[in-house]
Amino acid sequence: MNGDRSSRIAALVQEAGETHHTVYRIVDGDDPDWASWYANWLTNLSELPQILETTPVRSELTWLLVSLDKDYAAAKPETPWPQWYADWLINLSELPQILGTTPVRSELVWLLVSLDKEYTDAGPETPWPQWYAERISQRFRAAAE
Repeated sequence: MNGDRSSRIAALVQEAGETHHTVYRIVDGDDPDWASWYANWLTNLSELPQILETTPVRSELTWLLVSLDKDYAAAKPETPWPQWYADWLINLSELPQILGTTPVRSELVWLLVSLDKEYTDAGPETPWPQWYAERISQRFRAAAE
């Protein structure tokens, strides 16, 4: 099920990139505010809200896209960027169900920034989605006790 959702979101992210490049063709796709454009297109003009079963807050999605762009450039993963972004979007959208609570957004942002640094410093063999999920679950379980 997640594989299908992930593929569908990756296709939407790819389509957003292609559409953006077409709209900004006169400057060969160059747009310093690209993430705002993508976030608007993804939340208002695509099926993303239906696939995620929630409509992302556009400003949060803009921030997430900028963060993903920086993380992707730093990590240099073999996974194509649309799929990498899609996996992140799904993992973040499922957090309330996994944790049994909806985390405060600022707490989640702080946690993700912290985990990003820990993951980079540790360089574990575990794929990042699994590594992050384990640590997020541990922290929220500890906070609940």
